[in-house]
Amino acid sequence: MKWVLSHATDGLHHWLLQQEENTRSLIFNLQRLSLRLMGLTKRIFFLQVQGLLNKKILLRSEYGVVIGEAPFVSKPSPGQFTINGQKMYHRIEDEKLVLLNSQKAVVGRSDLTTNSLTDKFEFYSLLFGFAWFLTADIAEKDRVLPATA
Repeated sequence: MKWVLSHATDGLHHWLLQQEENTRSLIFNLQRLSLRLMGLTKRIFFLQVQGLLNKKILLRSEYGVVIGEAPFVSKPSPGQFTINGQKMYHRIEDEKLVLLNSQKAVVGRSDLTTNSLTDKFEFYSLLFGFAWFLTADIAEKDRVLPATA
C-alpha cells in the first residue's frame, strides 16, 4: 500500500491509498482540521487537540463522538493510539508507516513520503485514516449485504 498526494489546493490535500485491488481516498482540510475518508463507506472526521501539559489529539466522528486518540507531538514519532476502542502502535521506518496491533504484530505497512507532509495534523489524519481503512472499513465490508435481483 502507498499514500500518494494526488493534488493539493489552498488548504485541501487529496491523498490516495493505492492497493492492488482498489484505491481509497482521504481529503484533509487544514482550516477545519477535518478528514473525509472514501472507501467502502464515506465518512468525515474532525481532529481536535486537548490538554495543556499532556496534549493529545482526538478523532471525532461527524456526530462529535470520540472514536480515536493519540498523544500529540510536534513531529512524527513512534507511539501508541486508540481507534474504535482498539489499542494500536505506529512507527515510521524507511519512509513507511507501520501499524501494529496490541500484541505488536504488524497489521499494515504503507509507503509515506514524509516530505509531502506540510503540517503535523496531516500526519495524524493519515495515521487515523490508514487505521480506519484497515479496521473499521474492512468490518463494514463484512456487514454489507449482497444486492438481490
